[in-house]
Amino acid sequence: MSRAHIISNEDNEASSPPLSVSPSTTRSIQSSLVNINVRPVANQQTAINMLMESLISRPSGTNPLDVNQRQQSIANQYRLQQQHLQQQWRGQLSQQGQPPQTHNNNTLSSASNCPKFLEGQNVFIDDCAFLELHKGDVYKAVQVLGGKLLKTFNNDCTLFVTPYQMGPNFERATLNVPQTRIVSLQWLEECIQTKQYMDPYKPCIHYPLVSSMGISNMSKLVISVTGFIGEERNDLKFLIKASGARYSGALSKKENTHLICCVPEGEKYQRALEWNILVINKRWLYDCVSEWNCCPEQYYSDINIYR
Repeated sequence: MSRAHIISNEDNEASSPPLSVSPSTTRSIQSSLVNINVRPVANQQTAINMLMESLISRPSGTNPLDVNQRQQSIANQYRLQQQHLQQQWRGQLSQQGQPPQTHNNNTLSSASNCPKFLEGQNVFIDDCAFLELHKGDVYKAVQVLGGKLLKTFNNDCTLFVTPYQMGPNFERATLNVPQTRIVSLQWLEECIQTKQYMDPYKPCIHYPLVSSMGISNMSKLVISVTGFIGEERNDLKFLIKASGARYSGALSKKENTHLICCVPEGEKYQRALEWNILVINKRWLYDCVSEWNCCPEQYYSDINIYR
C-alpha cells in the first residue's frame, strides 16, 4: 500500500485485532444451551432471559418445574454457557495476546505500593465473569488493599467487581444498590494508579460492560483516534476494542471506517475528510457502548462540542 494512503500512528503501535467473538463462536455458545429451544441471540444476557422464558412457559400437559428447580436449571445452563465462552476467549487471547478486560496487566500487581484504601469494604469478585488469567491478580490486589473478600454474594457486600453485566450475581447486586456499589476492573485499576479510593465517575469505563461479545453491528468497523492523549486516549482505545470494533493506530485510506477527533485539525483529520472516512466526536463511541448499539454517526459530526 502506498505510504500516501496511510497516516502515521500517533501512539506508535501496530493496529490491534478486534476482541469480539466470531460468529462461529456465538453459534457454538448458542448450541451449548442443551435441551432448550431458543432462537439466535446477540449476547449472553439475552440468552439467560430467553432461558427463563422457555423454562417458565412450558406447553400445557407437561410437569411444571417448581421455582427451585427452575432456578437451578437456569444456573446450570448459565454455567455451561460461561465455561464455553471462557474456553473460546482463552483460545482467542492466546492468538491475539491482548486481554479484553483491563487496560494494563501490570497495574493490579502494583497494589502493594498503595495505601489500604479498601479497608472496611466487603468485596465480592464475580468469578463467573472473569477469565482465569485475571482472577488471581484481582483477588490479591483486593486483599493487599485491605478489602475483605466475600466467598458468596450477600447483602453485606459493599463493592461488587465484575467486567460484564451478566449472571445471577450481577442481577442480585443491582437489587442491592446503593448498599452495593457495582464497579469494573478499570475502576480498580485507576484507584491503584491514583493510590486512593475514588467515586466511579466514568459511566462506560468504571461500570461493567454490557457483554463480553461486542456490539454485533460494530464488528466490521476500523476506528482510529486523533488529538487525544494519556488516560483519555487509553479509555477510547479500550472502548473501541470492547465494542468489538478494530482499533487502528494509523489512519488507512483502504481500511479505516471511522476517525474520532478531539479537534477539527491535523493531518489525520484532513486526510479523513479527503478519503471520505467518517469523522465523529468521542460522544459517539461512549453512546454506542452505553446503548450497546452502533449509533447513527450523523448526530456526532460536531467535533468541537465535546472537546
